[in-house]
Amino acid sequence: MPNQQNGGWSVNPNVAADDRGNTKASINVEHKGQDHDFYAGWGKVIRGPNKAKPTWNVGGRFRW
Repeated sequence: MPNQQNGGWSVNPNVAADDRGNTKASINVEHKGQDHDFYAGWGKVIRGPNKAKPTWNVGGRFRW
């Protein structure tokens, strides 16, 4: 998979814990093209007192 500086796809998974006992999982996907960018993300507190429904986002940009 090409790195972000050279264009192409980038996938960034993450699992992190905080000092309040929450564990959050997230993943971000990006694609940088010559005339467009695309990004999407998903995250959820999977364990702990702030456990809730997942959050997500999707977006993009065209360069003219």
